[in-house]
Amino acid sequence: MLNVTLALVFASFLPFQESTDKQELRYRFEKGQKVDIMMAQKMSLKLKEIPEEFQEMIGDEPLKLDFSGTISVTVTHIDEKGTTTLTGKFTKASATGTVFVEDVEFEYDAKDPDSLEEGGDEGGNPFGLDPAAMFRQLVTETLTFEVDSQGRLTQKNRTEENQLPFQISSLNGLMGPLPEKKVGVGDRWKSKEQIGLPGIGQMQINLHAENQVEKFAKVEGEDCVMIQTKFRVATAADEGAGEDSEEGMFDLDAKMTGGGSGTTTFSLSGGKLRTSSCKIDVNITANMANPQGEDNLEFKALFRVSQKFEVK
Repeated sequence: MLNVTLALVFASFLPFQESTDKQELRYRFEKGQKVDIMMAQKMSLKLKEIPEEFQEMIGDEPLKLDFSGTISVTVTHIDEKGTTTLTGKFTKASATGTVFVEDVEFEYDAKDPDSLEEGGDEGGNPFGLDPAAMFRQLVTETLTFEVDSQGRLTQKNRTEENQLPFQISSLNGLMGPLPEKKVGVGDRWKSKEQIGLPGIGQMQINLHAENQVEKFAKVEGEDCVMIQTKFRVATAADEGAGEDSEEGMFDLDAKMTGGGSGTTTFSLSGGKLRTSSCKIDVNITANMANPQGEDNLEFKALFRVSQKFEVK
């Protein structure tokens, strides 16, 4: 009788125990499904050492941008491999800060048409940038993405008018794609990602991400997996580092070090990301050709980025 009672007591706790079985982590969408992708990224570039020629022109913190937005998309197609096409527009977006001496103050809500009024003539920008105009154009564009079953994300038909203000290659954020094989608590996998600033300059920061399953648990009634990520900035000696980056305003020969950490919660029940966040610091030493033909200009800087993703 005692054995039966103990068995019943232990059984009552089973639903609350964390799973120790290996699980396959995959995105699962349905055609016609509505999805909101919420993204936020803070970026700052603080110059520790700067040539005198640039001190008055760009200051000691030429880039400080806080962007957030919600893209509401519809699943319009799913192929036989599970690659999903998402099509939609921004419903909300905001950006504040400074982009190379150009102050940014942008707010948009699709429910308030007056929020997209044209800004004034800023003028005087030595780099020819108008970030607010870029954001106004972005939120009016229809955006199309393809997402495979591991979360790799590709923006289709990308143009200067519809490109996002920062590079995204995964719906999981900088953690990268989900693992190929089933994973259990303690299992690890690696990925290579990039932080890019399209149109601002040749700053392609290569990251090595090592992901590890921390635990399986229920979150608001959903079976989820918790993942911890450690980031390391790739050096020139690393495989894949030093690849050509897209053209921008500056031609920089840069050496970078640093890293950071992140956390991700993926819903096994829902077959999609719940949340992903990370913080990364990058120390940069760079040389740039002097337009006056003299010795190269040298910079030392700290680039910081924090990123958050939610999918609902």
